[in-house]
Amino acid sequence: MRRIHPLLTALRDCWADDPAGRGAAKVLAGGALILVGAVTGFGGVSGVLVGALLGGALLLAGRYLQPPEYPDQRTTQGWVAEVIELAQEAGPLRYRPVYAFEAAGRDHQVPARIRARRPPPLGEPVRIAYSAANPGNAHRADGLEGNLHRVAYAVGGGALLISLLSLAVSLAMVIGGFLLWRSGSAERMATPQAQGLLHDLQAMLRRARQAAVGAEPPPGPRPPQRRR
Repeated sequence: MRRIHPLLTALRDCWADDPAGRGAAKVLAGGALILVGAVTGFGGVSGVLVGALLGGALLLAGRYLQPPEYPDQRTTQGWVAEVIELAQEAGPLRYRPVYAFEAAGRDHQVPARIRARRPPPLGEPVRIAYSAANPGNAHRADGLEGNLHRVAYAVGGGALLISLLSLAVSLAMVIGGFLLWRSGSAERMATPQAQGLLHDLQAMLRRARQAAVGAEPPPGPRPPQRRR
């Protein structure tokens, strides 16, 4: 820290007193920001397209997976009454639970809208939403089956938001780099002694390093060593 503090102080003084070196640093930094922002921006545009397609597909999937809402909807507790095995040509078995519930003094059953990789235990309690006028119109209202459309909405919206934020960051880098480059160019144009960009930047850094070396305190005396 004893060496870093004089260097930072010298850099601050040279930055304030050397418009040619300061302008060179701004021009170079601004050009680097513009280059990085432009390169990532081209990728951001394609990312936005991919994110829009993926997000739109998931939003449509969420709309398709969203269970119907009944004008006279009621909810009640049901249970897993049966599990149907679904054979496949390739891959492991899949299972479709059948839920049972009681409404209007009668027992009703409704199959699950999705398949499961593992069979749920018989008698497992579930939440059922149904139409009071027609209890045959029913679906599970809890668990993954009842909230799968919300998952699709969240993932689709997140993919679209991330792609837009990436493009916004690239655009901000290009704008910030342009403003920095314009400010540095204006300072260099107003400085008659300005030469090349790298020459002026290296000269400013050299003066800062020399000032920092001159500002360092001399080393103190070494402590005496003990003789063995």
